[in-house]
Amino acid sequence: MGGQAVMEGVMMRGFRSWAVAVRTPEGDVEVQLHDAPRWAERYSKIPLLRGVMALAESLALGFKALAWSANRQVPEEERLSKGAMTGTIAVAPPSAPAASTDGSRSRASGSTPSRARCGSPSSSDTWCSSGICGT
Repeated sequence: MGGQAVMEGVMMRGFRSWAVAVRTPEGDVEVQLHDAPRWAERYSKIPLLRGVMALAESLALGFKALAWSANRQVPEEERLSKGAMTGTIAVAPPSAPAASTDGSRSRASGSTPSRARCGSPSSSDTWCSSGICGT
């Protein structure tokens, strides 16, 4: 019914099961198969709660698959335990767009670039798209 990319692989979910397949650093393909969680089904008759629970179930599966695939990319002695991985995800700060030198937020690729005033003494009123004078 759906899937998501994981590190060096893919996770696919069906109605009754889900699986993760990743390529290891040695070049082998490891596959792990699980029964699909069914805890969101008990809320299937309540419209708003149904969507929230389906989202929570999908997020839980996605994090589980991503953590498993990430652990397959490092040597066994460097792998994180389940508790360490959960703690890392819990305390990780959310990512935000980086601020540019003029204080504005960076834009997504493909959007119109912001314009900055060049700081060259000879061209104090010159505007450029890169913010680097002399271009």
